[in-house]
Amino acid sequence: MKKKILLLSKPSVNQWQFPYLWASAKTYYQEQGLYSDHWEWIDPMIVINDWEEKLESAISMEPDLIGFSLYTWNEGTFNKMAKILRERLPNAIIIFGGPQCDVKYNKEYFRQKPYVDMVVPGDAYGEIIFKEVLDNIIDNGSEFNPANIPYCYYPDNDKNIVAQDNPIDKKNFQWPSNPFRAQQEYFNKYIDMTNPSDHGWIMLETSRGCPYRCSFCDWGGGTHTKTIKKPFATVLDEIRWVGENKIYGVYISDANFGLFDIDIEYAKYIVKASKEHGYPKMVTIQPTKTKIKNLETIFEIFAEAKLLPQFKIAVEDLNEHVLKNIDRVDFPFEQKMEMIDRLREKYDLPLFVEGILGLPGSSMDTIRKDIERTIGRGVEFPLNHPWVLLPETPAYAPDYREKWGLKTIENKNGLGSSSIPLKIKKGFEPTTGVTVIRDDGTDLTAEYVVGTYSYTPEEYVNMTAMQIFVSSLHNGHLLNLVGKYMREVHDVEWGEFYIDIKTFLQSHEKLGEEFRKVDSVVKDWLDGDSGGLWVDWRDDFKYEMQPYNFIMLMALTESEEFYGSIGRYLSEKYDDPKIIEVCEYSKFNVYNINYEIGKEQSFDHNWKEWGQGEDLVNDPVTYKTLDEEILVGQKMMPIDWQEKQGTPDYLTHFFYRVCYAHIAKKDVKKIERV
Repeated sequence: MKKKILLLSKPSVNQWQFPYLWASAKTYYQEQGLYSDHWEWIDPMIVINDWEEKLESAISMEPDLIGFSLYTWNEGTFNKMAKILRERLPNAIIIFGGPQCDVKYNKEYFRQKPYVDMVVPGDAYGEIIFKEVLDNIIDNGSEFNPANIPYCYYPDNDKNIVAQDNPIDKKNFQWPSNPFRAQQEYFNKYIDMTNPSDHGWIMLETSRGCPYRCSFCDWGGGTHTKTIKKPFATVLDEIRWVGENKIYGVYISDANFGLFDIDIEYAKYIVKASKEHGYPKMVTIQPTKTKIKNLETIFEIFAEAKLLPQFKIAVEDLNEHVLKNIDRVDFPFEQKMEMIDRLREKYDLPLFVEGILGLPGSSMDTIRKDIERTIGRGVEFPLNHPWVLLPETPAYAPDYREKWGLKTIENKNGLGSSSIPLKIKKGFEPTTGVTVIRDDGTDLTAEYVVGTYSYTPEEYVNMTAMQIFVSSLHNGHLLNLVGKYMREVHDVEWGEFYIDIKTFLQSHEKLGEEFRKVDSVVKDWLDGDSGGLWVDWRDDFKYEMQPYNFIMLMALTESEEFYGSIGRYLSEKYDDPKIIEVCEYSKFNVYNINYEIGKEQSFDHNWKEWGQGEDLVNDPVTYKTLDEEILVGQKMMPIDWQEKQGTPDYLTHFFYRVCYAHIAKKDVKKIERV
């Protein structure tokens, strides 16, 4: 009777993703293993929100070997599942792998997790380790002896950690053939029962390793490693497979796509497959940090083929001192922006700037300067991710923590930890068709940095709330014209402008309580029992939401008071009545809850044309809104929330149409003079 192996994965988003590790490890073992006929690879188990159901299914299969890939978004669920599996299947071998295993620095690891038999380091090649494990079990008469496995951790009889650090030969790694084609029989089960638009995302890997050693990053185990390339013919065949099987999206998992000239050829071949088959529809990459010409070429190839949802650049931080503290290698921000300027002259795509909040050396002052530097440059202000302290990064080490004075909190989910902005409240059921998460606290295991030598945890609250406020209102194009007017007419810098507006709104008689909620939820997340950053708007709204979506919702459902009070406040402060009018035009120019197709409004100045670069003149004009559809995700949807007015779904429908995607612009696209 064959022995059974079961691999589990839980993706970071609630959508089906092709199980790359399972396919690659199985294909590699079928090609390289000694005892392929002795093993049955159970179909991979992909856990979404159904872990209890999947647990019972796993138990019923009676696997002999169970493997888990641990990340920040699934560690809690997998710990719970593994513990129960050990109780119900006491003879099964349980192996943990992935970058979220803190075995390197935690001497109590196997005492805290007695259900784990072995841990594979995050920078190991899973295919090699699985081959060694499977061959080892058969060689030892079905007994598992981890002492013979290279590059792993396992417990001794007293649950002390034993580090088996014999190196594996990555340089001469023999890549498996196309794992998707090799496991076509399995993938057909999924593909045949879904529409092409539902075929999900697939990970394509053209290289492994990263030559850099950024302290916050666990790519390659937090140390610079040699990058090896997958055979050219194999990559091309995987790309062909994506097109032939109508896979919607491709995530290129290379740490530095574009580092090699051959990456340009891969980009061209993806476009070729898309043109021939109509798929893939979308591509995302992790860009190279040193070959900017290659990156610009790749961006242009994908943008020309309409495969990019946005241009994305990672800056981590704009302050040179901060970048030095984290050993960041990258080309300068201005050089990146010159590239983006050239690209955006040709392609109307948004720019998504990715960064990390709270790195050593950052502070409220650096954020204020970053607001000016990005917005002043015409760039969307980045909604930076909280700094998650990952177990296999250099920053996780005790000496690094001590050097930079790191203060952390544990067992939390941070800002942006879910791509879904709504969480259903207890006692409610979601509206049909509304995607929500049901957070039971199972996965709250991450460790976040909330203080360093350059800022205190109390200052961290203000830093977080400030960046949420700016990225929501500015990137959504809610206050851009007002800020532009203040900058050009009254010489008010962007950072000063948004800090002033945030302070004003939080002290507002009617809106203040709502606009103070973001600071409150950040503080409760930091000091209290809250596991995630979620805002509860009001009792009759059955969802909690991410704070940046909440800021948008507040501004667009309370637009009369929001724009009116800001206009009156600034007009009086700077003795300039035109500020009231630019605020009034800004309200007219966004998809607020009172938006009407064909609405007309008169103004004393040419605000639309001024926003496009013309001189501001006293030229009475009437404008008319013509938008009948709004971009939701990648689809145009009807502007129809007014039809829901008076029903329980009115506000939810408006939220989904307008406030769901926080990086999408909320300004009306078609406004004409009457």
